[in-house]
Amino acid sequence: MANINYKCDSCGHHFKGDEYTLDCPVCGNSTISVAKSGDSSGGALGFFKKNKLISIIGIVVILIIVILALSKTGDKEENDKSQTSVTEELEQQAISFKVYDDYIQIKCKTLGTKRRKLKYENNQKLFALAQFKAIQNNEPVEIVEDKIYPCKNGNILIKWNPIKLIKKPKGNKKQIDFTFAEGIAANNMANCKPLLEVTVQQLDSCRISILTNYDSLYPDEAIYVSISGKEGIYLNKRIWNCKKGKKVIIDTINVWAYSEKSLDTVAALQNGEEYLEQGCHFVDPTKVIKIINKYAGNPGNLNYLISLKRNLPSNVKIYYENKYYPSGMSEVENILKMENDNYGTHFKAKITTDKKTHAVTKINFVKR
Repeated sequence: MANINYKCDSCGHHFKGDEYTLDCPVCGNSTISVAKSGDSSGGALGFFKKNKLISIIGIVVILIIVILALSKTGDKEENDKSQTSVTEELEQQAISFKVYDDYIQIKCKTLGTKRRKLKYENNQKLFALAQFKAIQNNEPVEIVEDKIYPCKNGNILIKWNPIKLIKKPKGNKKQIDFTFAEGIAANNMANCKPLLEVTVQQLDSCRISILTNYDSLYPDEAIYVSISGKEGIYLNKRIWNCKKGKKVIIDTINVWAYSEKSLDTVAALQNGEEYLEQGCHFVDPTKVIKIINKYAGNPGNLNYLISLKRNLPSNVKIYYENKYYPSGMSEVENILKMENDNYGTHFKAKITTDKKTHAVTKINFVKR
């Protein structure tokens, strides 16, 4: 019965045999010996011995899997620990604010026996949890990192997350009366809206239209207008008529306005000065024609241009070299000035008037 384990000393083959086995069945060599216990090619150990490369690759893969698993566990524990640490700091936090020349700094420190400052660069998660907000005149004020950048003087309301364990100050808001240092303007980091600018366009002798720079910048923002001075009644209205029936109801026009998001009132300007005009601005057509001809002869003269804009009704159609310009004088005046400055060109105006009223209805500027 073949129940003895042999090993060929010549080729290393392991095989079973009985007490009469004399030769290796693979190489035929007679130098065989009985194999020691455990010296076998069977089982896992035998597989590893015969397949060393596969065995090494398998071990490496297993090690990589174990390392990745341990790394993820460590990251989770670290994140949990970090979050806990931030929360603990926030719960023991005191908030204060320091006013500088053109900004306000948010300062935080821990409370307790070991007080320490919590700088933004080392505690960004803490500041993110607090979610600071600043508001001035119903508009948000720019906050960058731990600094608040106002655009103008006045009261600023600062709010943060209502975390109940923030001990100082009590509540979750603080009012600060901010004033820029003398000679200092808004910081470059401040996100400031341009100031409201108001102009008046004469539609006809008794009607005016109110225009602002916000019309294109913030078209959805309501503008409230008074045409009877700063202390007058403000309405969300752009076209005003100074005449009711045959009666002039407003003797003098003095236009002021403010935006719904800012209570700062501003005056309409004309030639750099506050706009003041008669309620009904009746213009002699003969006078208008003289002004047009003066301007056409010297389009570089600013006073002639101002006088023309002031007296020219808005419904007059403007042409240049027989081409119609829907935008009116705003575009044609630039063409005329450029031609006059660069080439010394002078122009004449071909004027069309209404047969009944003699009012100017069309101007065609052509080169002489």
